[in-house]
Amino acid sequence: MSDKQKEVLDKFGSVIATMSDDDLERVLLIGEGMAIMSDIKSKKDEAKEKAR
Repeated sequence: MSDKQKEVLDKFGSVIATMSDDDLERVLLIGEGMAIMSDIKSKKDEAKEKAR
């Protein structure tokens, strides 16, 4: 685990520990959505580079 990952865990671990399962499910969905969006953006950027 990287230092950055540990830092995030330290900061958010206590918050996450108090969250309900429903809230945690939402956090996971949001995280997945953000990962998908960044994936789409990088694919678009690659396509733009190829088009040049």
